[in-house]
Amino acid sequence: MIRIVDGNNKQLAILDKLINPIIKEQINGEYIFTFTTVIEELKSEYIHHDNYIETDDNLFQIAKYTKERTQDNKVLIHVLAEQMSYKLIDISINSFLKVEKTALEMLTDLLVDTGFTVGTVSVSGKTTVLINETANKREVLKAIQEAFGGELQFNRYSISLLHHRGQNNGVEFRVGKNVKGIKKIVDNTKKDEYGNPSVSYEVNIIELNEHEDFKGLEGFEIGDTINKIIDTELGISISARIVEIEKDPTKHEKSTKVVLGNIIEDITTFNLKTMERLRKVSNRVTDVEFKITDDAIISTVTASEPFREMGTQITQTAEAITLTAENVDLLENRVAEAEFKIEPNQIISTVANSAKYQEDFSSITQRADSIELSVTSLNDTVSTQGNNITNQASLISQNASAIALQAASVTSLGENLASLEVKANSIETNVSSLQNTVSGHVTTLSTHTSQISQNATAITQKVSTTDYNGNTIASKINQTATNIKLSANKIDLDGITAVSNFLTLGALTNSGSIIFNDTSSISGDRSIGDLKLDAMNTIRFISGSSISFNTPAINFGNAAVSGLDLTARFG
Repeated sequence: MIRIVDGNNKQLAILDKLINPIIKEQINGEYIFTFTTVIEELKSEYIHHDNYIETDDNLFQIAKYTKERTQDNKVLIHVLAEQMSYKLIDISINSFLKVEKTALEMLTDLLVDTGFTVGTVSVSGKTTVLINETANKREVLKAIQEAFGGELQFNRYSISLLHHRGQNNGVEFRVGKNVKGIKKIVDNTKKDEYGNPSVSYEVNIIELNEHEDFKGLEGFEIGDTINKIIDTELGISISARIVEIEKDPTKHEKSTKVVLGNIIEDITTFNLKTMERLRKVSNRVTDVEFKITDDAIISTVTASEPFREMGTQITQTAEAITLTAENVDLLENRVAEAEFKIEPNQIISTVANSAKYQEDFSSITQRADSIELSVTSLNDTVSTQGNNITNQASLISQNASAIALQAASVTSLGENLASLEVKANSIETNVSSLQNTVSGHVTTLSTHTSQISQNATAITQKVSTTDYNGNTIASKINQTATNIKLSANKIDLDGITAVSNFLTLGALTNSGSIIFNDTSSISGDRSIGDLKLDAMNTIRFISGSSISFNTPAINFGNAAVSGLDLTARFG
């Protein structure tokens, strides 16, 4: 009986006018029910994605249906229903990591809050299953099955993982007795563990009730071993397992078709490399490949073990030899890579290390006339204010005439750069800073630089700053063996300043002045004690200051004294 039920297992309709109803099941593969029926009032309306088909003591979800009007004016509906375990496809997880766990433990954790339960688990031992990417739970279920090497069995909402499905009841399939047709398929695209091609047999079984001697055969199931498959004309006389079965659930006395083979079909969506790693995840798996192409010789060695994948490769062409190595830490999401490349005009070596929020890279490039070393680091730190990206880099360049060093740091708040260049006749250092200042919704930029240039005859120092309006303020010191020149908007001499010869104010052809502010003072040596002002020079004292002359004689000569409203004290 074929019933349509809702999510609460309430019967909605019974389907009895079915055309070609077929249940197809593969070991660890497809499990579907397809049929066609005539559209009937009060029945066909229940064929939609929210309802289920109950048949063969199992439950299938309606996955797809197509309505059709035929040339003879019949209105049909074609239905594809999937066993309930396909609902796990709709549940995705970001990762699945179980270290040295049993199959029962893994299945129990996997099926939490899914509506499914764990049935019988007969596989033994512990292993590790690691899926470090987004996957749906049916894919994870397949990974667990592959890791333990068992066979899945689905019964409504119950999922079992058996060591081996089926049994050997001594059944024979023989052409002329219970076999209508047989087809032998040799498939070199699928191989067993020894590299042999897959061999399978499609066998069409006649209605068993036509042969009294074979009534017991109606009990065979998927996974059973057929003791003998005999076709003398095709030269077939072997034993094989039923790895796929197609049957009409409305006629229990008849099996439509069975597939027997030495390799079980696997429809998992994982690629071959991933599945091989999951299958042998508790052991180290090593692959070696040597390949010669028209323009290269390539040798590759890869290995995988729990939480880690490694590989090295040597590639040789007419232009270069390249050596690469990679190490992937699956637990920490960290990848380390190195490459060494030899070309006729240069040798390049690089090392890279990347993690979730950190990337580091270094390289050395060697040529006949130069060597260059660089190191960069990118750090992406996530805070409550957002991402804070810091990019740091350093560079060393060397040739016969110079050595140059650079270091840079870039953040969301500014840039800093320092450099040093050494030549035979000079040394030059530079430091610059570009700052981003955020105040409310306003962002301003300012630039600061400093520079020191040195050669055998002079040293020059310069410091400058440029604000967001483009205004630049700079100070500069030029020093030679005979002269020191200071250029600045303001010069502060803090403490006692001694002048052993002459202090000239202003240009030699112009007048100069000395201004005394607050508690400043000027004094001369007791043995000399002279303050001399040539013509046109001026001494000015800010209003409110005090002037004291502690000397027995003051000579103003012909100078004029102004500001007589000031109080002057002599002696």
